Amino acid sequence: MDTFTSQASCSGILFKNPFQKPFISLNKGQSQDLQKIAEQINAEFSNPGLAHEEIIHTYLQLFLIKAMRIKKEQLAKSEFENGEDAAFLSRFQNYLEQQFKSQHAVSDYADHFNITPKALHKKIKGLTGIPVSRLIQDRIILEAKRMLFHTEKSVKEIAYELGFEDPSYFSRFFTKQVNEAPTEFQQRIRD
Repeated sequence: MDTFTSQASCSGILFKNPFQKPFISLNKGQSQDLQKIAEQINAEFSNPGLAHEEIIHTYLQLFLIKAMRIKKEQLAKSEFENGEDAAFLSRFQNYLEQQFKSQHAVSDYADHFNITPKALHKKIKGLTGIPVSRLIQDRIILEAKRMLFHTEKSVKEIAYELGFEDPSYFSRFFTKQVNEAPTEFQQRIRD
């Protein structure tokens, strides 16, 4: 996978960092620049012509590249992204991404990093403002929503795939987090 593809994917710099807000701040010039590209995409959708999908794809790539440049500039200015804390958060994020389907307890993650659950909680919360348990739950819910929307799997199948031995417990967990039962969410989002 080339650098652009990996960075522009959902696992790249713009989308895969649960420790940062999922947006970028734009100055007036940047906003106008991205707005022009969005208008060109909209125009292509409104008046499709020869190779219109390729043109839209190219505009989207251009939009993402410009957004990634802005995000990288902002990250370079952030003191937080430098040093030991950034390295630890990166390792934690990667481990979370690999293990969220099978490890749901903070203690599982703490064991991996050879620290106590309380120390892990303190470190992550201090750096991100978000408790470790919330990050784990949010990642599980994000994947559950993705699967409910993009697959034909049943709630029971999704529960098992996400590491829940009891599908009814998964349904209660999902409902508590989303304020909507998985089947209701699936129906609403598909409608």
